[in-house]
Order: sequence, then C-alpha cells, then structure tokens
Amino acid sequence: MNTQDLLAMADDPRFIPRIQEYCDSWCERCAFTDRCLSYARQQAMAESRGGEPQDFDEAFEQFTGMLQESLDLLRAMAEEDGIDLDAVDVSEHMAEKDRILDEVENHPMSRATMAYFGLANDWLGMVAGSVDAAGGDFDIFAGLRTVAPAWDGPVEDLIEAVEVIQRLELVIVDKVQMALLGRRQESYYGRSADEISTNADGVAKMGLLALDRSIGAWATLLPVFPARQAATLEILALLSRLRVELEQEFPDAWAFVRPGFDE
Repeated sequence: MNTQDLLAMADDPRFIPRIQEYCDSWCERCAFTDRCLSYARQQAMAESRGGEPQDFDEAFEQFTGMLQESLDLLRAMAEEDGIDLDAVDVSEHMAEKDRILDEVENHPMSRATMAYFGLANDWLGMVAGSVDAAGGDFDIFAGLRTVAPAWDGPVEDLIEAVEVIQRLELVIVDKVQMALLGRRQESYYGRSADEISTNADGVAKMGLLALDRSIGAWATLLPVFPARQAATLEILALLSRLRVELEQEFPDAWAFVRPGFDE
C-alpha cells in the first residue's frame, strides 16, 4: 500500500473521522469496522499477503513499512500546505515532550495501571497453573469449571469474564496514560486548551468504560474462586480507586461524544 492509496482511503466518506482514536481495538466485537479507516487498512494489508499469518520478521518489516508510509503521508500533506519539514527545528519541542512523558510515567494513576497489569497477570497465571495441575492444558480457558467449584452457571460466563480482563488490561494502561498525556500537551502541539482537554476527555472516557467492564468481570470471578478472593478483592479495590481518581481528573469525560460510538 503506497502513499497515494493511503490518501485515497483517508478521503473515503464512508469512514468516520477519528473513530479509531476512541475504541478499545477489539475489532471482533465492533459494529463499526466497515466505517473505520484503521480496520480497512489492516484488512487491505492482510489481503495483500493472502490471509496468511505473519511471522516476526514479516510483522517487523510491515511495521517499518507502515512507519515509512506514515512519514511519506505526513510529508505529502505538509507539502500541500507549503510547509518544509526539513526546516523545522524540533529540538525544543522534543525536550518538552520528554519532560511531559516523564511526568505522565510517574503519575500516581499511571503507576496504578501498571500495578493492576501485574496483579491481573499474576492472578490469571495462578489460575491457569491450577487448571494445568488439574489435568487440563496450561490455559485458563481449558477446564475453568474444574478449578471453579463455587460456580454453577454456564462456563461461557467465566470465559467471557476472563476474556474481558485479558483484552482490556492493556487498554486501561494505554487510555489512562494517553489521557494524562493529552491533558499535558498544549505547549508541545500548540493546540488550544479546549481542544486538548476535549480530546483527553474522550480518551479518559475509554479508560472509564474499560475500568467499568473490568470491574464487572472481576466481580463475576470473586465468588467463583475462593482461594483467590483476597487477591481478587485487592484488584477490585485498586480498580475502584483508579476509577474515582480518573473521574476526578477528567470530570467532563462521560459527557464526551465519541465519533460513531456515541452518536
């Protein structure tokens, strides 16, 4: 896919502008894949290789190719606006960006997301190990009922809860940190405070939605695994505190209207 192809796709009116900025990247469950430029680009690349799975070398080559295509696209758009990118001095902006990134990385909410990521993976790893010891594969989805004696409902509900947790743990890390980053980038991007705040609110809303779904999933698992209840309660307490803090930091997040999803 070359730069002209990218420009043509970007101009296609069927795609909702910026919808990919406010999603959880769970394409398999998304109702807007046919309106998403990012998804269309992924599909086009998959078709170009005949639907075959990628190995690491191919994936890395594709990534570097996408990066170069993005740079070519940026340069082409700059030339249309009469901007000489080679003449732009970015050293001061890069220093400011590094300062902002360091501030975000050390923010209490950022640290909380990373703590959650570790606790969640430890919890899932322990249960997967229990499944393995019970005679199943080292896979949390294999034989969940075997290690969940307190559960008498459909095993699909347990699988759903685990899938939500696994899928959204990195989304929580990403959206919380990106919201904090967006709120602090006025000077770097030269945007107005209102524009920066609005975008950050939208990203924070994604973080809140991911937190709510994850809290619901952990609440489902809480009574099911008696041996893990202390660890589950610790996770629920951490997520609940993080949710409160995120709402306090971004009080307008819930009012944000995400393109496509909330329209």
